[in-house]
Amino acid sequence: MASIKFAKLVSAGLGTSLGIYAIRHKQTHRNIVLAERNIPEGLETESNALNNLQLLNVQVFGRHGARTPIHIIETIEHGTYLPAFMGDLPYTQIDYEVKDVSGDVQPISLMENSYRDNNRILKGGVYVGQLTKIGQDQMYMLGKTLRKKYVDELKLLSPEIKDNEVYIRSSNVERNIVSARCAMAGLFNTAYTPQTNGPITIYVSDATNEILYPNTYHCPTMRTLFGKWIKQAWNLPSTKRIRQQVQERSDYVEKDGKFLNLIDVRDDLIARKTHGIEIPNNLEELLPEIETCATLIATIQLCGPPEKRHLNLSVGPVLQVIQENIDQAEKSSYKLFFYASHDSMLLPLAVSLGVFDDKWIPFAGDLRIECYRDTIGDKYIRTLYCGKESPVTGQQSALIPLSTFKSVIGEFRLDRKTYDDLCETQKEDEERHKLELRTGYKIKITEEATTAAGM
Repeated sequence: MASIKFAKLVSAGLGTSLGIYAIRHKQTHRNIVLAERNIPEGLETESNALNNLQLLNVQVFGRHGARTPIHIIETIEHGTYLPAFMGDLPYTQIDYEVKDVSGDVQPISLMENSYRDNNRILKGGVYVGQLTKIGQDQMYMLGKTLRKKYVDELKLLSPEIKDNEVYIRSSNVERNIVSARCAMAGLFNTAYTPQTNGPITIYVSDATNEILYPNTYHCPTMRTLFGKWIKQAWNLPSTKRIRQQVQERSDYVEKDGKFLNLIDVRDDLIARKTHGIEIPNNLEELLPEIETCATLIATIQLCGPPEKRHLNLSVGPVLQVIQENIDQAEKSSYKLFFYASHDSMLLPLAVSLGVFDDKWIPFAGDLRIECYRDTIGDKYIRTLYCGKESPVTGQQSALIPLSTFKSVIGEFRLDRKTYDDLCETQKEDEERHKLELRTGYKIKITEEATTAAGM
């Protein structure tokens, strides 16, 4: 089949209740802000509503740009990634510095160290997991899109970089840091406008406190649950069928319970497709099925089975940050919060809000949360996913009262203390992280638990 309906895949596996991932829940009665504010019927469009509101800030969660694949699959003919794919595009250059969120020096990146292992060099001579020139251009164009909206049209931001207007946060991974740089170059048109206010600051966190990807290294509870859920997803009849076809076509022989992870296969093939590298013909025709199955597996792993979702650990601390930024919108000088994140964060974040479209978020895809205020001081939230207005769970409009938005995220939002308590962080786990930070080497736990949906 050319494609597989997501709902059919789900129902073939964990039962019809899993179809919740494929069905957008819509509220029976309209509950949009204009109705609540008694705006005349002729103005019941979001574009008209926005004209009567003041934009206070916007939070952008962007996936990094295109990169080299993360996993090398030995039985699939390797793609060739040439050094010419790498290097900085001149128009994406910008003066920047990287600091810890505390303002201290940039901490060691355990994840980046793992990518730059000599055993993880791709055919052609470049490392796995590295941002390419195509990825830089994608992020630059995302920045241009943000400029058109928030500088040119809405006048939220100054045309030139002001460090007190824009807060930039990235995971401590090089492809994300460079992605943030490229996005800021596009946002502030630095290829044509001199940067006069000094370097911008990109903030990162150490591995223990990272929240821009599901942190299985810090959270033993998350690690255990992810390992359990991904095994459930692997054993769905639909995913087993596609996996067996891929294994047969790539001459992969299951041994000691080890089989091909479709998430890794998808990652390899999509990276090739993005960079114009040939995909083996016998696998290319399966790519739509691989894409759908990998998305299903990742969704169950990161969010839990839909009959009982467990999104608190995956995105609880991020939702807390989102709410804090909204609550401080009138006091803070920051107008834009830009978070250079990963697909493994954006997928569960989109699910928690109810805007997930059952498709793997593309390179440089983004989720935006805009905070508005009306003339009497009430706040409203508008959500956009991959550039499109996207109503959150139970709503027909992407523009809703803040109280409604808070009720949606409240189901999964966690403050840091509650998150740490739920993670049941053990003393030996903390000691392991201290050792990793001291040595710069990652201590492996288990492959199933730490597979992070392509990152």
